[in-house]
Amino acid sequence: MRQPSRLSARLALLLAISLLLSLAGAGCSWAGGNVSNYEDDEDIIVPAGTFTKLIVENHAGTIRIRGGDGDSVRGLLRKKASGNGASILKSVVAAATYQVVAEGETLRIKEVYKTDDRVDFWSWKEANHPDVNVGLEYELVVPAGIQAIEVYQSAGNTELTGVAGNVSIVNNAGNITMTGVSLSGDSRIALVSGNLDLSLAALDPAASLIAELTAGNVSLRLPKNTDASLGVEVAAGTISGNIDSLPVTNSAVTHTLGAGSALISIRVTSGNISVKAD
Repeated sequence: MRQPSRLSARLALLLAISLLLSLAGAGCSWAGGNVSNYEDDEDIIVPAGTFTKLIVENHAGTIRIRGGDGDSVRGLLRKKASGNGASILKSVVAAATYQVVAEGETLRIKEVYKTDDRVDFWSWKEANHPDVNVGLEYELVVPAGIQAIEVYQSAGNTELTGVAGNVSIVNNAGNITMTGVSLSGDSRIALVSGNLDLSLAALDPAASLIAELTAGNVSLRLPKNTDASLGVEVAAGTISGNIDSLPVTNSAVTHTLGAGSALISIRVTSGNISVKAD
């Protein structure tokens, strides 16, 4: 029997490698002959204008917002789906897109059904492909002109890095992380289930921060020489940190930092609170 030549074997190997690379570039991973994951990125294009407030709405996925240079909001929407069937996963991912609505100086970004932006994508997905798991991840960079950020999320993590102004976050399930954030104005955080990690770069003397959690832990780190009236309360858990009168269990603590001009109020039903000022 005639044996294949070395050249033919090498060509077959190169073709196989090319196929694998093309699949990887499409965002697919293979398991047992079936596509189990598929993802695709879509650039977010924001209309020209002067905006001071950003609102992001999402049902499931991670929202990451960081401060950056420039004078406009920019970023991408990463769409992920998992399940069985390459064509189904691709069609579901292709059906998801974002919508940007400019309302005066406010930008509102949310997900919609690509074929008809009057239809909510998640409602379409549950009606047509309930067995497909989908996550939509926003990666956004905001300029210094954005001084107010609002995030509304049902399930997923929210991450804010290096932003400034006031913040409002409402989340049903997921972790909230704020790193190097400078707060001014009135900020509100409501989280049903998840952890809250706040590391503030600055707190304006006239600012207020009110956070309420049903189940989860809170870690609050304040910059040195913070001027704030601090009130923390936990119904079932422990309050600890490096300020006076800590730690305590199942109790409430009030403390004045510096001149006590800003307001910080944190309430947790079940969980622990750590407060450090350094």
